Amino acid sequence: MDNESTEHYNASEIVISLVYISVTIFSIPANLLSLFEFSRQLKKKNELAVYHMNLAVADLLLSISLPFWVYIALEHPSVKKSAALTFNCFLTFLNYYGSATFLCCIAVDRYLAIVYPLRFYVLRKVKFAVYISFIIWTLQLLLTSVLVFSSETITDSNSSSFCTTTCSDNDWKVRTFSFLRFFIGFFIPSSLIIFCGYGIYKGVMQNKATGKHEKSTVNKLLLGIIVTFLICFGPYHVVLLICSVKNYESSESLELVVTITGCLITLNCIADPLLYCFVHEKARKNFVNTMLLCKKRHCLCSNDEV
Repeated sequence: MDNESTEHYNASEIVISLVYISVTIFSIPANLLSLFEFSRQLKKKNELAVYHMNLAVADLLLSISLPFWVYIALEHPSVKKSAALTFNCFLTFLNYYGSATFLCCIAVDRYLAIVYPLRFYVLRKVKFAVYISFIIWTLQLLLTSVLVFSSETITDSNSSSFCTTTCSDNDWKVRTFSFLRFFIGFFIPSSLIIFCGYGIYKGVMQNKATGKHEKSTVNKLLLGIIVTFLICFGPYHVVLLICSVKNYESSESLELVVTITGCLITLNCIADPLLYCFVHEKARKNFVNTMLLCKKRHCLCSNDEV
């Protein structure tokens, strides 16, 4: 490996580490606030809050795993092939596919509520949402266990591999597995989100009772959700698709592409609370009121100590 290549590789690791640190700093408080906000909505028997809370939990799981990836990126070979690395891979993949699944649940729930408001009511109850969430987590735990503990998943190459299947593996099982991850983890969720988004758009535009401002807000939100999902999850799974149909020799450039696309997925930890919580006027007001209440309590406690 020449000096220029080494410097480039080290620089990429530094940039990725900075991204992960930034995502951790912003995503943890944002998702905790989202949990607080949607827990209040859950008290009002809002079934959508169940999916939002589970989405926030999935994002938090990835957020707390990111510092460990930074530790790995700083060239600590002792953690490779360790139990800690395996557990961190487990948390990472739980978010990758847990987030996508709960985003689909949110899209379908809103689609049914707007397009078929008087039908499928039983599918929009809190109890049903809890059952679905339990089933999703159970399946995610099982599938993630298979994904993480398979011998082809965790590599002992450079730290930038981030427990992902390499494109240089000739094993047809590995390549089939990569294709299934693309199909189940991205193609189906993205198709479902786009389909529901288009149905919601048509339903809102055809509703004469909805004002122009509300229609504009919904349209921007729908566009933001679809674009964010495609940007965050698309590149990584496209790489998996390419790897499933064509074999490549292992290289730094290939590992760098895999790492950068995996890095994009982590951005959904910030995008989710911004799109689903803080873009809503009511949620923003509740957030401000919560911060003012916390500040008031802090001042009272300080005065009591004095």
